[in-house]
Amino acid sequence: MSTLIPEMKLWSGLKFIYISILYLIFKQILIKKMDKTRRNFIVNSAALALATPSIIMEDSDKKGKKINQFIHHVFFYLKENNQTNKDKLIEGLRMLSRVKTIKAYHVGIPAPAERGVIVSDYSISWTTFFANVAAEKEYQVDPIHLKFVEEYQHLWEKVVVYDTETVKF
Repeated sequence: MSTLIPEMKLWSGLKFIYISILYLIFKQILIKKMDKTRRNFIVNSAALALATPSIIMEDSDKKGKKINQFIHHVFFYLKENNQTNKDKLIEGLRMLSRVKTIKAYHVGIPAPAERGVIVSDYSISWTTFFANVAAEKEYQVDPIHLKFVEEYQHLWEKVVVYDTETVKF
């Protein structure tokens, strides 16, 4: 349920087209419509590997100067962890995704994992990407965000938030 590609409001047109093409390749691989030959698998895997840094690295402005990126990752623990409540929360997150300062977002559920270091006791995760800290602060007081909290907070018993800024190297 990721919408990283359609919601990239601030990315340049050329970069958007490049990533969109790679997204379509990735989607085809996932739904197994691609020819299963070794050659196609290798070519498509290489294309995905090249696209990944473009998606997760910070943006640059028109002069090539690095722009700080801020990531806001929220883990929701539902009071009643059933599909109905998950669907309601996802409906609210869909509404929340319309906040103008959000560059991109992702809604997720815990992935199956067998390693002890992986935390998977939450119900729904919400990851948002902002241009900087100021954009995330605007998000916190945006009427859409305030309405989301008011209308959906009855669904969760706990929320854990991790905020990160880009480390430039």
